[in-house]
Amino acid sequence: MKIGSGLEAEPLNIEVADGTDDGKDVKVAMGHFIMDVDSTGKSLQVIEMYSISNGGKATYMGKPTADGKRETFRFKLPAGAHDVYLGAGPNATPFQGTEVVLSDPIPPGNRQAILMYQIDYPSAPAKFVRRADYALDQLRVLLPAGEANMTSSQLKAEQPVSLSEQEQYSVLGGQNIAAGQEFTVEVRVGTASSTTQTSDLVKWGVIVVLALGLVLGMLRVLSRPRRSAAVPPDAGTQ
Repeated sequence: MKIGSGLEAEPLNIEVADGTDDGKDVKVAMGHFIMDVDSTGKSLQVIEMYSISNGGKATYMGKPTADGKRETFRFKLPAGAHDVYLGAGPNATPFQGTEVVLSDPIPPGNRQAILMYQIDYPSAPAKFVRRADYALDQLRVLLPAGEANMTSSQLKAEQPVSLSEQEQYSVLGGQNIAAGQEFTVEVRVGTASSTTQTSDLVKWGVIVVLALGLVLGMLRVLSRPRRSAAVPPDAGTQ
C-alpha cells in the first residue's frame, strides 16, 4: 500500500494479551497506608495504595460473580469507614459501603489501586485496626511527622521518608504479611495537629502522586535482578 508520495506503509504490530480468569500470576506486592489525623485525634483520613503485579502473559479478567460481572480484587475496609473514594484527587469516584470490589482487568505488568476514606473514633487515641485482604511482600504505614505519633505492636519503626521538600512522614513497616493478618496502629496527636478536611481531595491527590513516585521506586528495587558476587582481583586465574 502506498501513502502520499513514494512512502510505503510500515506494518503496525499491536500486542493484545489473551484473557484468563486464573489469577495465579497476579499478586499484591506492596500496600501503603497514608494517614492524617484531625486536631482532636479522633478522626483519621486514610489512603490505601496497593501495587499490583501480573507476572504472566495473559490479562487477568477476574472471577465471574453471581450478577454476571467480574471481580478482580475485593477490599474490606474497617467498620465505620465513610466518605469512601476510588482513586484520589478531583477525579476520585465516590463509593458506597465498606467492601470495595474492583472489576478492572489486570494486564501483564504493574499497576496501582488507590482507595481513600475517613474513619472516626469515639475517643483518642485513634486506634486503626486493619486485616490484610491479600498477602503482602511489604506493608508501610505513613503519617506526617510532627503532627502526631503512631505505634504498633505488629509493625516496626523505620526511617522517615520525604514525599516533598515540605512533607516528611514517619513510617511503620512490616514484611511478608500473610493474607488475613491483622495489624493495629494507635495514633496520638502531638503538639502540632493537622487541619486536613474530608473534602480536600486536591491535597490528597498531590500526596498520592508523590507517594506513587516513592512506591514505584521501591518496586524497581524489588524487581531488580540480583547481581552475582564480584570476584576479588586476586581470585582469578594467574
